Amino acid sequence: MNVGIALGLMEFGVFGFLNMILGFYSNVAVAWVGSVVADLVIKLALLILNLKEHISIVLIQ
Repeated sequence: MNVGIALGLMEFGVFGFLNMILGFYSNVAVAWVGSVVADLVIKLALLILNLKEHISIVLIQ
C-alpha cells in the first residue's frame, strides 16, 4: 500500500513540486535572516557612534 502511494506521488511529480516550494521558502528565510542581521549591525554601529558623541559632549562640558 505504501509503495503504491509513493509511486503515485512520484508519477504526479509531487516531490519535484515540494522541492521547488521548499527551495523558495529557504531562500526567503535566508534573505530574512540576512536583513535582520544587517539591521542589527547598522543600529549597533549607530548606537556606538551616538554613545561616543554623548560621552565626548559630557566630558567637554
